[in-house]
Amino acid sequence: MLTAGAIGAGLLAPGASAAPAALPAAPAAPAAPATAPTAAQIAAAKAAAAKAAAAKAAAAKAAAIKAARIRAAKKVALHKAALRRAAAKATYMRTSAVRIALAKVRQHPQYVAGGRGPHTFDCAGFTWWVWHKAGRHIPDNTWGQRAALKRVSKASARPGDIVLYMNGAHHSELYIGHGKTVGCSNPRTDCQVKSLSGWYADHFTGFYRVV
Repeated sequence: MLTAGAIGAGLLAPGASAAPAALPAAPAAPAAPATAPTAAQIAAAKAAAAKAAAAKAAAAKAAAIKAARIRAAKKVALHKAALRRAAAKATYMRTSAVRIALAKVRQHPQYVAGGRGPHTFDCAGFTWWVWHKAGRHIPDNTWGQRAALKRVSKASARPGDIVLYMNGAHHSELYIGHGKTVGCSNPRTDCQVKSLSGWYADHFTGFYRVV
């Protein structure tokens, strides 16, 4: 029984009854056990993973093939460009050799055995000097020229090629095109332009490419 002092202290209002105590919370329901995947689900998951891996591998292979083709195409393009530059340079050098030879002949140089220029030449000395001025070193004797240079057919001959005679052992001239050559033959004729006919046709050995 509450005393008047308790009521006066505000512990319980007059005429009020004490509230009942709160009930304890109900325990949580246990979690439902996880359902194990079936064999069919496992097989389907494995198949999906394998398919994804195969698709990834195929994409990587396709990308590698494409990259290899691009590299190969670039390599071919660079090679073709290099060939074009080399061909242009060779054409320029052959044209220069012919121009230099014709300009020198107009100066009326003399034939002298063993001459290497700039005012006297023998046959191989003249062709050596011309190509030296054009920017390419070749041997200064006929045997050396025959051994060092590549022989080409008459149909493939180009201005600037070396023409050798008498089995390539005794005479060398420069081809200038249209069946004509320029060179230093002997003391009687010195250095001049001539046709590839007569004695020269009879003793012709071949055309030899410098560049």
